[in-house]
Amino acid sequence: MWGVKDTILVGDVGGTNVRLGLADKGADGKLILTQFSKVRGDDVGSLDDAIDQFLAETHFKPRHVCMALAGPVANGEVSLTNREWHISETALSKRFGFDNVRLYNDFTAMARSVPELQANDFRSLHKGTQVPGKPVLVAGPGTGFGTSTIIQINGRWHVISGEGGHQAWAPQSEAETELLHILQKSHDFVSLELVSSGHGMDTVHSAICERHGLAYKKMRPADILTAAHSGDAVCREVCEVRGAAVMGALGDMAMIFGAQGGIVLAGGVSERLVDFIDTPKALSRFTNRGPMSDYVADIPVDLLLNSAAPLFGVAALYLDSMS
Repeated sequence: MWGVKDTILVGDVGGTNVRLGLADKGADGKLILTQFSKVRGDDVGSLDDAIDQFLAETHFKPRHVCMALAGPVANGEVSLTNREWHISETALSKRFGFDNVRLYNDFTAMARSVPELQANDFRSLHKGTQVPGKPVLVAGPGTGFGTSTIIQINGRWHVISGEGGHQAWAPQSEAETELLHILQKSHDFVSLELVSSGHGMDTVHSAICERHGLAYKKMRPADILTAAHSGDAVCREVCEVRGAAVMGALGDMAMIFGAQGGIVLAGGVSERLVDFIDTPKALSRFTNRGPMSDYVADIPVDLLLNSAAPLFGVAALYLDSMS
């Protein structure tokens, strides 16, 4: 029987925020998340500090711990890609006295969450028909750009993680080609992640200012979005270029991975940029595959809305490993 001693401390540790919660199984066997908490990484000195704070607030000592982290995990250790934190299963167990600790890549957890979520956790961007047994692609920009695919085999979900965000950005217009040449002055490799993620926002904004012959002035992402909606040409181009880059990359990856099981667009930047992603112009970057356009025409694309999704996913990964 599943009981209080089996409650799992789950975490999602990214370049910007640390999200923590307690995962349990409900009476129907589905995962339930309680005690959800979010702190900015800049407001704590380490993951240990965030866990200390969470345990003090919840007055609960879990035995089982699993964390989704924004970086490649190897041998139970990870160095975050966009934050100077190194985390290990052994160190967490020793520091807190946990019985079992598992670390997973954050987009591996994001992908595994998809079968655990509800219909209202998604917004349809492109209607289509899922093909049973085919891979589902989960990808999108946050602080970086994550990619994973998920497929069900013999009743069990399997996640295949990758680093698709580091593929080369593929400009498709004269303006984008000009932008590429500007970016190449300071970057010998211009990646999808650089163009579309939060990590590359200032770089792209500066390059587009240069393309327009204007002086660059740093702006907050929220202010760029506001200005874009108000008709500012530079800020609108920043958002449109990023939205087109995302949708073009989804089309590329759909072809590569055979993702006829559907595509889930994830990541905090995806949600904030949705007004520039959910447009006919951006969608055409996904559907225009030349002679293979029919291949992607009926692949559904949904935007993931639940910010706690990696917490559900990492709990599911942990339970998968125990069964």
